[in-house]
Amino acid sequence: MNCHNEEGIILRPVDFRERDRILTFLTPEQGKISGIVHGARSLKSQNRAATESLVLARFEYVERRQTAMVKIEHCEALDLFPAIRKDYSR
Repeated sequence: MNCHNEEGIILRPVDFRERDRILTFLTPEQGKISGIVHGARSLKSQNRAATESLVLARFEYVERRQTAMVKIEHCEALDLFPAIRKDYSR
């Protein structure tokens, strides 16, 4: 399995099961990627803030063999863009 480090903007987070979240994010090198973050919705998760929509984040992920979705091991928020979150119509 190859481990990748990419920066990208989260386009669409989707809650999955009890604690997980599926992210669709856009990177300059790989394009659009979908991946799952296990435990992202738990209260003690370090990845919780970095899995919201329209967040610039650094992702560390592993490609899986039998699915197009990657497994995101770690994500770190680089910029939360508070002005955009306040007013989406701008």
